[in-house]
Amino acid sequence: MKAVLFDWDNTLISSWDNLYAAICHVFSHFDKVPPTMAEVKQNSHYSLRDSFPKVFGNKTEEAGKVFLDFYSQHHIANMKVIDGAEETVKMLYEKGIYMAVLSNKTGKLLREGINHLGWQQYFSEIVGAGDA
Repeated sequence: MKAVLFDWDNTLISSWDNLYAAICHVFSHFDKVPPTMAEVKQNSHYSLRDSFPKVFGNKTEEAGKVFLDFYSQHHIANMKVIDGAEETVKMLYEKGIYMAVLSNKTGKLLREGINHLGWQQYFSEIVGAGDA
């Protein structure tokens, strides 16, 4: 059996705009100067758990909630399909290739994005953070 397993963020869709908007929102909420998009991309491999305590100290938990609330509320509006992603997924589907999405994005948000695009029929499994 042939199979293709996809990541979601910045593989099939671009989530940079939403990530950056959420970062700017939480920094502004705490009267801090937000980083540039280049800095966000450079530091994107750090989790909130690792990066927020350095910036927000004893307000880390509140900052995480502010960030995640904003991110969750805007992720559909700010989501952009990466050029060629839809055509690739459709082509693989038409060839009968098994496909799944495995992501560290929260499973609920992942499924919301996939359903919003109408892509749920293409993937045999959709597994996000908190699902496994």
